Amino acid sequence: IEPGLYYSKSNPFISSIVSHWPESSRTYSVKNGATPYLVNWDYRTGLPFLVNKVSFQEHLRVWTQNRFDGEYLALDIAFPSNANGDFVHYLEQPVYLILHGLNGGSHEEYVKDLVKRRRAENSTLVVLIARGMMDTKMVGWNAFHGARTGDIDIAARVLKRGLVSPADVNQRSPRQILAGVGYSMGELSDFMQGTMDM
Repeated sequence: IEPGLYYSKSNPFISSIVSHWPESSRTYSVKNGATPYLVNWDYRTGLPFLVNKVSFQEHLRVWTQNRFDGEYLALDIAFPSNANGDFVHYLEQPVYLILHGLNGGSHEEYVKDLVKRRRAENSTLVVLIARGMMDTKMVGWNAFHGARTGDIDIAARVLKRGLVSPADVNQRSPRQILAGVGYSMGELSDFMQGTMDM
């Protein structure tokens, strides 16, 4: 397989994104600014967060359960704040479901950086804590592995039901975007493509 961006040209939403995304920004090469000593994307994106710290980002931890094996899933939700400092959820802004890397969680610098930047744009961000990570308890032996996409599906469905109260249904955006964002092993698990109607 040749290097490049592969996507469905029959999906108008994705095609629109690609048309606004310069090839130089999505092609990893020395010609386009890659450093010869950082040989892959994980290093290019991870290394800056080993040497730079991001301020604490407050999360609200909620739990849901995978009904197929009984394991509990932790979701760390970071809401934007209004002028009074109260947490709010803006229905017209995207919601980001973040899948951290193999040893990560909501405390990782790259996750905090994304949360800080997107909260400033009034988006809500949710970190799905992989099973057993960040000292989350487990009830069985079904520990984290990158091939388990069921937890992601459950988290997305919980968000679809839980972020909008019944009173807000008539006022909500007809198509709020739920964007999946993954890093390292989280990226491998990130099966969500494009958007999901909230």
